[in-house]
Order: sequence, then C-alpha cells, then structure tokens
Amino acid sequence: MERQSETERLAKRPVAFKRLTGLSVEQFNDLLKEVSPRIEAADRKRLNKRERQRAVGAGNDYDLSVSDRLLMTLIYYRTYISQEFLGYLFDIHASNVCRNMARIRPILAQVFRIPEKRIKVDPEEVATLFLTARSSASTALKAA
Repeated sequence: MERQSETERLAKRPVAFKRLTGLSVEQFNDLLKEVSPRIEAADRKRLNKRERQRAVGAGNDYDLSVSDRLLMTLIYYRTYISQEFLGYLFDIHASNVCRNMARIRPILAQVFRIPEKRIKVDPEEVATLFLTARSSASTALKAA
C-alpha cells in the first residue's frame, strides 16, 4: 500500500490546511496546477546543463512529490518554523528541506506573492531593550 502524501493528509482537514498555508485546498490546487509545469521545466533545464558530471537520470529522485514540496514551502512562509522541524514533519533531512525550497522559491515568486518577514529594529533599540531586560532580571533576583 502506497503512503499517502502530506498534501492529501492535510487536505482532509481544510481548516488546518488554510491555517498552515494561508490558502484553501482549492486555491492550493489551482496554484499547484500553475507551478507544476514550471517546476518540471526548471528541473529539466537544471538537469540538462553542460557542466553536469552525471547523466540525466543519475542520482536520487526527490523524496517528496511536487505538491508536498509546494506545501512545505507554503507552510514555511506562513509559519516560519525551522527547517529542522519541517524536515521532521515531512520525514526528510533539514538540508533537503532547504534544497527543495530553494528550487521552488523562484518559480513560486513568478505566480504568487511571497510574504516577507522583516523586523526593523534600530541597533540602539536593541541595546536599550537588552539592558532593560537585564536590569529588571537582576532586580528580580535581588528581591528574591
């Protein structure tokens, strides 16, 4: 019996699917139809480069399907959990999480607005916050 993909498992829980990806199952399927041919074309292009040391078809295949790789990438962008944890969830090594997402990101960016997680903090603010936190911790210890 073939193992069910993570996408299929999560799709059975549409509320959780939406919370983890930001998309409904239907929106995800539409996005998958849009990016799948682009991902496959990018893989073919990468594999047909002249400087390859191995013939096309040599080496390992992806452990995850295109839908699971897309799901993993969307979960990362939605939750910003660690790649180590994503590797655990998808049963692959963290380095493969990084590798898989690096190949999907540029293609996904062509058809989907990738959320940005930027925190702008002035270095002086960091120092002030750090010193304030240290000072209050020290005061708490003295009071105890």
